[in-house]
Amino acid sequence: MIARLHREASAELEKQAAWYEQRRAGLSSDLLDDVRQALDAIAAHPSGWPLSTLPRARRAGVRRFPLQRFPLTVEYVVEDGSVFIVALAHMSRTPGYWLRRLRLR
Repeated sequence: MIARLHREASAELEKQAAWYEQRRAGLSSDLLDDVRQALDAIAAHPSGWPLSTLPRARRAGVRRFPLQRFPLTVEYVVEDGSVFIVALAHMSRTPGYWLRRLRLR
């Protein structure tokens, strides 16, 4: 399955990578590797992770994949035979700030 990123999810990843690189040289590469591994795992088994705990996201079929090393979750939906990454959400941000990105049916 192919994984596509919402443009704002892509921007979140770039922003997080820059932030981590400022903290320690090379840390952004670690983050990008972790995200790449997460996307590969999600693409291989898209229904392998739990549905969101947020009611609106759950109704839309959003699943969440927490990264192991970084306080981020990959919020995604499976649609039209591909995985659509809605957000790379930082766990300390307001839950569901990305909900407006969903195209609810």
